[in-house]
Amino acid sequence: MTRLILISFGFLGWAFYEMSGGSDFDPVAARNDRIADRNNGELRQVATATEQTDTTPQVLPEVARASLNLSTLDEVLEAGQQPAAQATADVPVTVSDDSAGQSGIVLANLNAGASFDVQETSIILPSLIEPSEPVSTSAEPKFDIRAVAGTLVNLRGGPGTGFGVVDQLSEGTEVEILQDPGNGWVELRPVSGGTIGWMADFLLTGG
Repeated sequence: MTRLILISFGFLGWAFYEMSGGSDFDPVAARNDRIADRNNGELRQVATATEQTDTTPQVLPEVARASLNLSTLDEVLEAGQQPAAQATADVPVTVSDDSAGQSGIVLANLNAGASFDVQETSIILPSLIEPSEPVSTSAEPKFDIRAVAGTLVNLRGGPGTGFGVVDQLSEGTEVEILQDPGNGWVELRPVSGGTIGWMADFLLTGG
């Protein structure tokens, strides 16, 4: 059995050798032949596709100027413009203005029978509006007015008892506070006029 298998493989090898060309087999030449056959096939396909392509130029029909009826075209344009002009002329428009700046526009019925009602619109012109009274943006200055609470109070030249007396004010004298630094003394002057000086705030009403 082993001998039969070896003889069979030997026969197959000899058959393959003979079919491939035997001792005359040239692998380079065989490869070149295959490449040449493939190129020839591609060239034949390109030639066939070129022959099937229709390269006949299309002949465009000539249009003669005589084929256009210019007189007929003018008649069509004139016929289309006449109805539009007539429809515009048949629509009367009335515009009225009065002294108050009101305007009213009334459109008559169109040929189709449709009617449009336009309500009068009141227009207020800025020139007809009476200017309101000017509003004063500056606030009136507020004065701190107080009155002397003591029977006879000294008015000193500075905020403290170490300053000399410059005047004396009797009870009930109204004074205007000029400066209140918050140290218990205020700078003031009599409302009726007089010397400006300093006084302890507890000697004044509201102090």
